[in-house]
Amino acid sequence: RNEDLRSSYPEQPETYQQFLDNKTSYNSQFENDVRPLRTTSFVLYGVGGAAAVAGAVWLLLDGGSDARKPGALTLAPLVAPDCAGAFVTVGF
Repeated sequence: RNEDLRSSYPEQPETYQQFLDNKTSYNSQFENDVRPLRTTSFVLYGVGGAAAVAGAVWLLLDGGSDARKPGALTLAPLVAPDCAGAFVTVGF
């Protein structure tokens, strides 16, 4: 989106006033069109990364499907009316 915005302005303006006008117009359009998309993409990258890390931790701590074998860990979310956390069981 930013590349499209930049391409609508000349590389070398003919006058200094044209340069200032282009800069003001570009900054205004950047704030309205480009910045919200950039912020959204950073948020989505963060959420995706956090989900990937949580999945990897869950996979490592889960220990497989047979929770009765020695050393097997089972990890599950725990949600109660007044708290939230994780529920962990260890097979032995």
